[in-house]
Amino acid sequence: MKTATYSPDAIDLVLGLLGAYDESRLRVRGAPSASELVSALRFAALHGVSGCLAGGARRLQQTAPYWTQLLPFFEDVETRNREQNAKLKETTLSVLHVLAAAGVTGVALKGAAFLLDDSTSLSWRTLGDIDILVPTNNVVAAAEALIARGYRPDYNPSAYTDAYHHHYAPLRSAPDGIVVELHTRLLRDRYRTPVVAEEIFAKGRPSPTAPHALIPSPEHRMVHLIAHAQISDWGFVLNRVVLKDLADAMALAERFTLDWSRISHAFRLCGAEDAFEAFLCARLEIFGSDPSFPEPDGKGARRWGKCAATSLYKPPTRAQTGVGILKHYIKAFATNPKRIGIIWETLKDPARWQLFVETNRRRLQ
Repeated sequence: MKTATYSPDAIDLVLGLLGAYDESRLRVRGAPSASELVSALRFAALHGVSGCLAGGARRLQQTAPYWTQLLPFFEDVETRNREQNAKLKETTLSVLHVLAAAGVTGVALKGAAFLLDDSTSLSWRTLGDIDILVPTNNVVAAAEALIARGYRPDYNPSAYTDAYHHHYAPLRSAPDGIVVELHTRLLRDRYRTPVVAEEIFAKGRPSPTAPHALIPSPEHRMVHLIAHAQISDWGFVLNRVVLKDLADAMALAERFTLDWSRISHAFRLCGAEDAFEAFLCARLEIFGSDPSFPEPDGKGARRWGKCAATSLYKPPTRAQTGVGILKHYIKAFATNPKRIGIIWETLKDPARWQLFVETNRRRLQ
């Protein structure tokens, strides 16, 4: 993720708007220039938080009059985000209805859970696709039910096996191109998955906005959020944090009283407590202390948090990132040689090999 072309002032503007709910750590100082506004919006889009900025600008109206003039600029982005998310919410409910009719239980994950949990999330949450958790033994039936409704797989479904993947081949809606992923577990690596699917189904709760739809418990949502950011998206390996993940975490902590001991225990069980602590440290470093979050322990995690915060302003070079990726692959194969089978299966499928190359190319950016 490139941030080298963004000025510190533009980055400070984004961080200030994201943290504007707490005046004690307000970072926005003075009226931003037009170039700073444009740069800030681009940086926010890169981190998936464009829709979050209007909320901060509304709060800042009380501290500086010029924000009243700037607010429409951010509200236009918020409106477009809300309109897009309204379509995604409608699609999510439609998918869950199709699955229920096929006798398959589905639980909305990640961004889809935000949309179903709280109508205000339509304005600020950014979604790329819709993730639905289904039982492993029902994933094919669920896919077939959606295919019968016009969805088409992006890749050959037979190449997706439970041994190597945590979701079915992505299914794309023909009319609007919305992608649905049917997950059977939270992360690809079953041994690094902090919560098993059965527990998520057992503790799932009805959506407040659509009682027939299920979303995970608040603790499971936080576990999935941090695990996806730090483990699945390689945030911990590459020593960087995405602001969308921090915004999600702050929204969950603000909405619910979380049992952090359960969350910490989930990461400890899968040997990823260091990644969990590091995420907390990055949030602390960037946005300051918050009673909704526990105080992280460990000097190593605090160093990681400082480095992740610094990387927003001064990202690592491609060479440094490349070395980090290579080290991670070597360590992964050394700890579990069976992972070599994933590469072998990928080599046999040109589409999956192209996806593998593209994924690592994005990590180098």
